[in-house]
Amino acid sequence: MLKPLSEALQPDPVFHQMIAEVTEGGVRHMTFEDHYDDVAGISLTKDIPAAVRDAFERAQHSYLYGWFYFDLTKLAQAQAYAALEAALRLTLGPKIDGNPWTGIGELLGIALSRGLFDGLSRQEHDVGLSLTDRLKHLFQTIQTFRTHLANGTSVPEEIGAPLNALRDCANIINHLFRLA
Repeated sequence: MLKPLSEALQPDPVFHQMIAEVTEGGVRHMTFEDHYDDVAGISLTKDIPAAVRDAFERAQHSYLYGWFYFDLTKLAQAQAYAALEAALRLTLGPKIDGNPWTGIGELLGIALSRGLFDGLSRQEHDVGLSLTDRLKHLFQTIQTFRTHLANGTSVPEEIGAPLNALRDCANIINHLFRLA
């Protein structure tokens, strides 16, 4: 149900639970500024083609406005994966046989087999996982998430997943175009 107009600019209740900082005096709950800084801190390098950049900016804005309705962060996650798919299509070019790529799963697998992820740096939130394990987990997450969205089924809830997806996709996209 659509929020009443009087509540439209109020944060989604999910954000009332999120803690931005723990201090000796207690906890500080997340503010819109914290939320904005989270997404503003994720960026693509200047050499990214406009189509990929535009797709990624849609993801960032969807995430930002997810402050008011948390499910928009799931759309942001899906859009980040779409931006990654566009980047992979541009990086890999057309298939040799002329047939279209079947989807992001195939694109990720081909990019991995061609060594396009070699040298990909790890993000801070990846500590404890090897890059190969992190990529495998990311690939599985992308495919599962996109299948759920495409079929209209409930997307598994992980509060931090959408922001991590934006970070992961930006990192991979930047890496792909450094190679080009």
